[in-house]
Amino acid sequence: MSNRVLLILLSVLIAPGGAAAEQQDLVSAAREPVSMVKGKKLIRVASELCSRFAEVIGPSMADADLPARVKIWQHTGLDGMAFSMATHDSSKLERNMSGQWWKQVPITYEELRPEIEAFKSVKDWGRLTDNFLWGGGPGSIWGEGDPGIAETQDWFNDDHWKIILSNVKLQARIARELKFKGIMMDVEQYHHHGRGPWRFPFDYHYYAESGYKLTGEVAPRPLSQVADKVYHRAQQYGRAICQVYPGLTLFLIPAIYRPNDLTDREILFPAFLDGLVAGLDDDSPLLLGSERTYLYSQYSDMAIIRDGTIAQMCSRSRDPDRLRQKLSFAVGIWTDGGHTDGGGRRYSDTDVSINHRDPERHKHAVHNALAASDHYGWLYGENSYYLATDPTPLTRRYLQANTDGHFPQDLNWQPEPKWDMADYTDHDAQMAAIDARFWSEIGAEGYRVAFEFPEYWHFYYDTEERGSSINWEYPHAGWPKISTLRCWQSQSIKANGEGVYRVNFDAPVDLNPRTQQIFLAFGGFPADHHDSWTVVRLNGKGYQIKNLLDVSDRIRPGANNFLAVELINKVGPGGPLGHVKLLVRNRKKQKN
Repeated sequence: MSNRVLLILLSVLIAPGGAAAEQQDLVSAAREPVSMVKGKKLIRVASELCSRFAEVIGPSMADADLPARVKIWQHTGLDGMAFSMATHDSSKLERNMSGQWWKQVPITYEELRPEIEAFKSVKDWGRLTDNFLWGGGPGSIWGEGDPGIAETQDWFNDDHWKIILSNVKLQARIARELKFKGIMMDVEQYHHHGRGPWRFPFDYHYYAESGYKLTGEVAPRPLSQVADKVYHRAQQYGRAICQVYPGLTLFLIPAIYRPNDLTDREILFPAFLDGLVAGLDDDSPLLLGSERTYLYSQYSDMAIIRDGTIAQMCSRSRDPDRLRQKLSFAVGIWTDGGHTDGGGRRYSDTDVSINHRDPERHKHAVHNALAASDHYGWLYGENSYYLATDPTPLTRRYLQANTDGHFPQDLNWQPEPKWDMADYTDHDAQMAAIDARFWSEIGAEGYRVAFEFPEYWHFYYDTEERGSSINWEYPHAGWPKISTLRCWQSQSIKANGEGVYRVNFDAPVDLNPRTQQIFLAFGGFPADHHDSWTVVRLNGKGYQIKNLLDVSDRIRPGANNFLAVELINKVGPGGPLGHVKLLVRNRKKQKN
């Protein structure tokens, strides 16, 4: 099937005047025919060098024979890496393995000396000229469950900040000694990390709702006061690291960006960014690295996210002109994605069909990431394939693509979709049987049907398999409708990729989450199959798909609700969901 046929197909699927059409206007303005990326660098940011450091390399970098590895890494097409540094104090080994300098545990130079000497043993880094020391950060602290750590850092706790500033000064000193470019900081607010009033350090809502009680405060501090303190702490941090290492580069990942606007969860991040700008010296670049580009391959998509991120940060800044002058943007892409929660692979070093990108797509993704970035593009990963001492033939092709992506490519390049012309009539019949069997059995288990969704939902399709490629809040009224009872290949959509199903519905007024369990049920989804690529969103909350989802805490009885199902289909039939219904079951009464 030709690209012209694809364009006709997509024009049918996406009606003019919708969000996709608006994006297309931006795309045409962003494109250039050819891009020069000379002088820009590709950085590897990967768990084998950070959080999974010990599993892949060994207990410490001192055990890694780093000079030998650096020789091998000359052939990866990479220009630098973000390295973790492990402490050799056994009482702190587990806590600091991933370089969390922001914990409430003082770190000394002596306990890091074996690591420092291991890096210094490399006399020639070759093409790996732009290395960074992994820095943890306020959002990525592994506080919960660590012995001896009562809580994560508190913006208002001076004692906490004495330890933090001492640790990060040491970090900057080591980065300077090793002739690294600077520090890479993770500002993502992980749900499973940390505890205390600032478990989510940029989330004012969490603090104001419950976090403040953990410090004994009678009432939460006002947002303006908290923002001022966050600004002050970031300024302290910037001054501290530049005092030790003037001119270092501070590389932040991920860039926090929402297409519509920031939510309460990240409302304090702009104050943190402004504080860094105020604290860093004039010769210290501040890089903002985007994760929203992870699964994109085309330049135009990356440019839209770049421009939107910078515009949003500047619109929230106290000094937008200064921020825009200081800030550089770095596009991140993700190819070797490790394993899904359900055990399914999403990267293979031998089977290219499993992977999000083949080497040709990867070459263009690398090039376009560099082209859309100011100085650095970066390559994220969760396994050691790229850094293996004996890479497979397929991995060598990806490594060569890293190199080739440093040379000019056509910015108008579009990936060839993965066409699927198979006849799935038998598959649809099998799924219909599964659907019928599910609904025939569900009544015997005490469930009652409270609402039945229509068969046809609005549908959006993306051949790049980008995953959540459009924000869930974008309007979908102009999208065409397809059936949930048959795979999309049986409905004239003859390609693999990402599909998004959406529907608005009025939930019954008599639903009562206090006395009833309310379930969202997908009859056509095989009960024994867990698919981490399929996400269900009800009124903004995400769930991994399964036959029955308890949505009691999210449903809005007697009101309009929004439901979306997003799935990536790499190979084979896309969908179906079967009949979709709301089920209720009375809650068991608690015994007194």
